[in-house]
Amino acid sequence: MNTKGQGFEVFKLLIAAIVAGAILAILLPLLNIDFTGRDPTTVAAEKIKAGITLPGTSLFTDTVSFKKNQPLVASTLANNSRQLNEDQVCVSKGDFENDPTFDDSQRPGKQIAYTGTGKAVKMVVLCDSGTKISESAGSLPGLKSEWLGPCEGFDSSDQMFCLVALKYNS
Repeated sequence: MNTKGQGFEVFKLLIAAIVAGAILAILLPLLNIDFTGRDPTTVAAEKIKAGITLPGTSLFTDTVSFKKNQPLVASTLANNSRQLNEDQVCVSKGDFENDPTFDDSQRPGKQIAYTGTGKAVKMVVLCDSGTKISESAGSLPGLKSEWLGPCEGFDSSDQMFCLVALKYNS
């Protein structure tokens, strides 16, 4: 201790912590590190792979982060799953049906473009045969059969079909 009774070592530690915090505050935006959630396309493709082996089961994701101008595209999800084609995957705005920052007007059921600045959401994936998926969506908690509205050409087929719908992050 010095003559005034202050612990100089503690004071130096406090200054070091403040400097480290300031450096992190400057570096994190520059590195574009996002701690709120993973990439929606990657997570949805993983859930589709799992959903194919569990038909009729709803699979919920952890939080994912949409960034400005980031799309969710059925063909990309199908390619990344390596088991389906574009006609077997449908993307739905789900809980965000009335949210203008999620736009599916260009290709309903095939592409959702996020036009906001950043949004953390969850997703639900349901895979089942085309003839059963509507019934499954209407009977499972957290899903609505109306979310299949933009999906076309699945209901008369026995082949596997997957719905990816957006959910509120709650």
